[in-house]
Amino acid sequence: METNRLLAQNVMSTDVIFVGPGHSIAHAAQIMLDNQVSGLPVIGDDGSLIGMLTEGDLMRRSEICGSLSSDNSAVDPDDDEQTALYIRNNSWCVKDVMSRDIMSAPPDSPLALIANLMERHDCKRIPIVRNNIVVGIVSRADLLRAIVSAAPEPIILGDDALRIAIMARLSTDVGLEDFDLQATVEDGHATLIGTVETQNQREAARVAADSVRGCKSLTNEITLDASARPKGS
Repeated sequence: METNRLLAQNVMSTDVIFVGPGHSIAHAAQIMLDNQVSGLPVIGDDGSLIGMLTEGDLMRRSEICGSLSSDNSAVDPDDDEQTALYIRNNSWCVKDVMSRDIMSAPPDSPLALIANLMERHDCKRIPIVRNNIVVGIVSRADLLRAIVSAAPEPIILGDDALRIAIMARLSTDVGLEDFDLQATVEDGHATLIGTVETQNQREAARVAADSVRGCKSLTNEITLDASARPKGS
């Protein structure tokens, strides 16, 4: 099965380590240490996802940073934001410290969506939910395992088939179909010729062609011309 066709349900861990909203922060931190995880879903009595507690939520704890205020003065009760920070940094209870803005995804989510959520929201794990009930979790390590275990693409045999596959990859992967590019193949050794506008386009063409299994070697003779324009533009 190809990596880009895998779904969250194919790679998620179903033995989810979690805490409840009434657990203590010290207990939650110990669970993270014992299981070598950087975050825990917070799950209610009915199994629903109500929050996430991560290492980042604990970095400004009073046990680490002392008083919230830089001048060690008392919290101003009229400053609601400061009061909220005081609660997060001093409460012993998970429900007061956890993040309620939760990123989650259904089991049939493509791994590309999971990776995009992790990147955009700078998080390391995504709870997988069905009807708001946690059924698994996908971590960055799960995505790495998916890469390692992905079945390789079939090897393209024959020079003509290899040339067609390379040209298709230049089009579908890097959108260079409108540039005047050609691939020649002899005994499995490919050569790219033509002109593009930028060095990145040239290197993208190389990477796309080189990723076609069956290509024994690749010579990139594509040249740069800042005045080059896609055909028909």
